[in-house]
Amino acid sequence: MTQQINITKTNVYSDVNISFLANPVTGDIGRISASNSIKTAVYNCILTKRGERPFNPYFGADIYTLLFDQYVPETKLFIYDQIVAAVENYDSRVKITNVVIDPISHGFTISVGFTILNTEIVDEISATITRLR
Repeated sequence: MTQQINITKTNVYSDVNISFLANPVTGDIGRISASNSIKTAVYNCILTKRGERPFNPYFGADIYTLLFDQYVPETKLFIYDQIVAAVENYDSRVKITNVVIDPISHGFTISVGFTILNTEIVDEISATITRLR
C-alpha cells in the first residue's frame, strides 16, 4: 500500500515592525507577518515622498505636491496614476484592485484595495493626507 503525501509551499511574508519595539521574550526587534506586513509596505510606498529615501530617489508616490494645488478633476487621475505606478514598481507581492480618492478640505482621503498575489487575501488600506496651515 502506498501512501500519498501532499506538500504545499506557502509564502509567509514578514517585515520588521516599524515601531521597533523589542520582543519581550527574546529582546529582538519585533516583526509583523502575513497581510499586516504587506499592508504596511503598501502604506509606506504610497505615503513616502519621492526623494525621501536615501539611495532610492524614485521610491514612493508624488502626491504631496498636489496638496497646495487647486483641485481640478485631473488631480484625481494624477493621484491614481501615482499610486498605481508606485505600488506596481516597488511591491511585486500585490495587485491593486481599486483606488478611491475623495477630496476633503485641505487634502484627500485615499483608499486602496489590493489582492495579495498567490493567495486569496483581499485587503484595503486608507489614509488621509492633509496640508498643515
